[in-house]
Amino acid sequence: MVAVPARRILNIAHRGASGHAPEHTIAAYDLALEMGADVIEQDLRVTSDGVLVAMHDTNLERTAGHPEFVRDITFEDIRALDAGSWFNEIHPERARPGFVGLRVPTMAEIFDRYDRSTNYYVEIKDPHVNPGAEGLFVDLLRESGMMEHAVGGGVLVQSFYPESLARFQAIEPRLVLTRLFSLIQDKGLIRDEMVETATYAAGVGPDKFNIDASVVSCAHDRGLYVHPFTADTDEEISRLLDAGVDGIFTNFPDRLAGLQSDGKG
Repeated sequence: MVAVPARRILNIAHRGASGHAPEHTIAAYDLALEMGADVIEQDLRVTSDGVLVAMHDTNLERTAGHPEFVRDITFEDIRALDAGSWFNEIHPERARPGFVGLRVPTMAEIFDRYDRSTNYYVEIKDPHVNPGAEGLFVDLLRESGMMEHAVGGGVLVQSFYPESLARFQAIEPRLVLTRLFSLIQDKGLIRDEMVETATYAAGVGPDKFNIDASVVSCAHDRGLYVHPFTADTDEEISRLLDAGVDGIFTNFPDRLAGLQSDGKG
């Protein structure tokens, strides 16, 4: 289990400070760390030429104006796309000139930029359509000199798919794994699966709507930390803190940091 100091709840920046900047860009990660995030999250996909890039969606339409799937396009072609202007168009009140022309980063570039100065939360998206992605990521940890940081809890690996976590465990059993649970997997199911989850994972990541004190207590009784996603309002964050969670994914890390500085968590 990741050691969490007394009531020091991990501030996990969901796709970076994605409420303030274009998600999964260096600008979003930089801003998250400036705002007090303890952890920055990366959703990873594999390009057609085998490069791990930070991208949530299956295709590039929403954030880069390109209709193709990430898996069907080369990294060179992805690199040519503007991954920042969309944010200014949708959020004019938070627009910045510097967001125009931002590029999709690789996980290697992210490690190179921040190294061990921060912590990471990584999810391989749709692992069933990205065969070998787990191995690519473990290879990157080794090649970038980040493996010891990872096994010490500095790089957490999460997935909705137990079979993907099993592949990670088989390749590198020292990795710290988090089992994600979606909204449709209700509190009862989550509690029922805690015993099995504890055999391979160090923690659980339920949807914020499926968190209450009983779920947290059940996880803690089995030695599992609880990192729900994704809480953005003060009310949502406060409810999760009151339930006793160990970390919170948020698009607004400044809000969680503010509540923590006020003594809430």
